[in-house]
Amino acid sequence: MWIERGGRSPQNPPVSHEASLKNETANLAEKGLQIWGDVKFRADAVIRAAVKGSVIGSEKVIVTEGTIVTGRVDGSNVRIEGEAHGGVEAQGHVWLGSKAKVKVRCRGKAVRIEPGAEFRGDLQVG
Repeated sequence: MWIERGGRSPQNPPVSHEASLKNETANLAEKGLQIWGDVKFRADAVIRAAVKGSVIGSEKVIVTEGTIVTGRVDGSNVRIEGEAHGGVEAQGHVWLGSKAKVKVRCRGKAVRIEPGAEFRGDLQVG
């Protein structure tokens, strides 16, 4: 993706393509990315954004530390290091890392909750 700035002012100087790519990476990593709505994946997914909606994957889904998903997180296998306010459902394994915060529901064939994780809700294993 290429981000181009228009105008020529001290607040908005011209940017080259290479600098634009560096700016894009820095913005996503430092200031964060917010997504409003459900996100669907057909491949493995690593979520590093605030999602105001659900994350629905057909493969492995990882929600990184510092990430908040207000909806549900679904996948074949799911690892939560951040927060999932709408619960977690997996066809296979669910892992809640030591800094995970999950509310509502956690459902999977196998569930691993590491010490330090916070879980409040309905737990269904099997």
